[in-house]
Amino acid sequence: MTIIKQSAGIDVGKNDFYIRLLRQEAGQDDFRKHRGVKKFLNTPAGFTELDTWLKKYTIKGLSLPIAMEATGVYHEELAYFLKDKGYRVSIELPTKIKAFAKSLNQQSKTDEIDADVIAQLAFERNLREWTPPTKSMRQLKALTRQHQAITEAKTVTKNQLHAVSHSAFPMKKVLKRYEQIIKLQDEQLDMIEKEIKRLAKGDAALDRLINLLTSIPGIALKTASAIIAETGGFQLFASRSQLIKYAGMDIKSKTSGTSIRGRSTMSKAGNSRIRRALHMPSLQFVNRDDMIGQLYSRVLDRTKIKMKALVAVQRKLLIIMYAVVKSGVPYDKKLHRARCQNGVGEPELAYSDSMS
Repeated sequence: MTIIKQSAGIDVGKNDFYIRLLRQEAGQDDFRKHRGVKKFLNTPAGFTELDTWLKKYTIKGLSLPIAMEATGVYHEELAYFLKDKGYRVSIELPTKIKAFAKSLNQQSKTDEIDADVIAQLAFERNLREWTPPTKSMRQLKALTRQHQAITEAKTVTKNQLHAVSHSAFPMKKVLKRYEQIIKLQDEQLDMIEKEIKRLAKGDAALDRLINLLTSIPGIALKTASAIIAETGGFQLFASRSQLIKYAGMDIKSKTSGTSIRGRSTMSKAGNSRIRRALHMPSLQFVNRDDMIGQLYSRVLDRTKIKMKALVAVQRKLLIIMYAVVKSGVPYDKKLHRARCQNGVGEPELAYSDSMS
């Protein structure tokens, strides 16, 4: 029995992960499952057990593509471990895996089934090998996520201060503590923004990427940094539609039933941090008479719903950001109006992501 092809699919959860191996024998037209779906703990000890298991049950010297889904942060440590061990790792967007499962008419969803689907995807498709993000990119994600968390906490604190200050008998000490918390939060946000600037100055490629995005009207350092961090500099995306789905800004149509027929809503089945990062910039275009401001007005006139108009602006901003990074050319109103209307080409990314 000669094995001519093999693949592995891993479904990663918070505490554990499941792996499926597929093989194809010489003379056979299709794959067969090898061993049962194996479960390991999502810990360093579990990773070491996986490495031993793979060496025992896979063919040495024969390419072994290993695919996994981008699941927040839970897949990251395992991905780095496998990469360090010399395995060929691919990390795929959830929307891509979901679409592939649909093409297989796979309606059920369990950890074992997901591992099967991912293994078959790795077997049938020539997936792009994952390139780990640079140290700067990893640090940027940590900083922007902390900035977003403190910003949201500050909003909560300000609301609490407002409520207490308008109560019947507000205590001065309580009000003072809330004010002190807000002052500390402002200081922390300022520190993070300075750290982001220092980080960019120390990484020419990251600095160039931030400069490209901040050339877009309404996009400042905080937004640019958050989008870069959450998209990995747009490395995983081959098209605008993939990016929009990843951000949960794709449209979900509802056509069954009479009361909801014809209604469409934003799916929100994606990275909510991207949507939050674009919310404040979108507000700047409410009264502007430019290309994006006119988009807001058109959607608002048609739907009479301000939030739908703001979402349309957020989608447009994200598409323009993608176009700018893909082309490597700073924002130009005429150029990017045509680019967004006619579809974005696929030149090399302006940001080459590699280990440092």
